[in-house]
Amino acid sequence: MIAGLAVFAFYLYYVVGFDAFLGEIETINLYYYMLAFVAALLSVLCFSLAWNNLLSGLQIRVSAWRTFIFSWVGMFIDEVVPGGISGDFFKAYLISKDSELETGKVVASVVVQKLFTVAILVVNLIAGLTLLSLNYGFQLEFLILTVVSIGLLVALFIAFIYFSVKPKATERVVGWAARLVSLVRRKGWDKAHFQESARKTLGPFHDGFQSLRGNKRALVKAAVFSSLVCVFDISLILIVFASLKYPVPMDKALIVYALSVGLGATGATIIGFTEVIMSTLYASLGIPFRLSFLATLLIRFASLWFKLSIAFVSFQCVVVNRCVCSACDRVSLRRNQTAAKDEAQEMNPQVTS
Repeated sequence: MIAGLAVFAFYLYYVVGFDAFLGEIETINLYYYMLAFVAALLSVLCFSLAWNNLLSGLQIRVSAWRTFIFSWVGMFIDEVVPGGISGDFFKAYLISKDSELETGKVVASVVVQKLFTVAILVVNLIAGLTLLSLNYGFQLEFLILTVVSIGLLVALFIAFIYFSVKPKATERVVGWAARLVSLVRRKGWDKAHFQESARKTLGPFHDGFQSLRGNKRALVKAAVFSSLVCVFDISLILIVFASLKYPVPMDKALIVYALSVGLGATGATIIGFTEVIMSTLYASLGIPFRLSFLATLLIRFASLWFKLSIAFVSFQCVVVNRCVCSACDRVSLRRNQTAAKDEAQEMNPQVTS
């Protein structure tokens, strides 16, 4: 993240020009721009509702509010830990432990949700490139980036499907992971316990994945809400350009959105690099260079930093408070044990420690 922000700062100062950039800021229509934050919130809401419907399809009853909060937590982890999938598994683990649910089935729900996200991004990439070619002619840089993005997303999609329907393949990966950790941590780590815990999780995971495959109603609802996530994200882009009094057509917003989000979903880009890629792509589509950079910054402020600030608060409320409460419970338990021991010794002096 630090390296990406350093590249972004260098790009702003030496390529864009800081003084010229400040002059462009004065053109923003704040009333329009405020709507971008509404679109950002609605995007996360639809994302959480898609997950909630998948959980309901597995007969897991979790309130929409809880999935909403834990979705924010997952978003925070995704930005802190590169890779694009760490947040999904982290939120699944947390909500399963917090609500005493089967971890494997909860993981199955986030895997299916990830499959929907990847499939929608691939469709957006193909649609965006097609519209771009029809309306503006063939552009090599967009073709290369689109092919790379589609290739990474399809590889991720196939990997999720393969390990979800092949229990033995998943067990082999767990075995490799156990051996790898054993090489790094030779002492203080119980390899057998890890493998046994993994097997207990993998069984419900595969069962949950198969159950969701047969639950068409839950899948359709999740697909609709996942599609609405995309609709609100693209609406956010259109709103930002409208606030700059420079409306852009849908195809330009669609292709840049699909490329930036697609690369981010596979862990190919990080904060800082994404902004540079987006502004360069907008400029390649004929949008004035400084306006492209300002629009990118405003888009990322609403779609990333605004979300990240809420996600950070959610992380504090869910994870930190959970850890503090757990630590307090342990301290309280030790105090109660010590008090009970002292009381027993007072009642019977012959009792020894």
